[in-house]
Amino acid sequence: MPADEEFSQPEIKNADDEPDLSANESKEEAETKGLALKDEGNAALKDGHYSEAVHHYSMGLSHLPDNAIILSNRALAYIKLENYGLAIQDATHAIESDASYPK
Repeated sequence: MPADEEFSQPEIKNADDEPDLSANESKEEAETKGLALKDEGNAALKDGHYSEAVHHYSMGLSHLPDNAIILSNRALAYIKLENYGLAIQDATHAIESDASYPK
């Protein structure tokens, strides 16, 4: 490879990521659906259903792909599942999305 050729690392996709649906919805519709799914994830997490929580958060992220709250909540569910690599990935994405979000 020539020295001036830039090496680009492929984007790492989370296996649980759903397709981005936000482009096909109004901002209000995406927010309503995404936050409702976040609430379902929160209920599952509270009840100890961590895989179910990951699913709901992933669906919520399909409507709000850069929502730091949903990303950090899914990171917590991954920690509970002892899937630390994906937890770090979501936490990093959350920080990149909103550095002011304290969690």
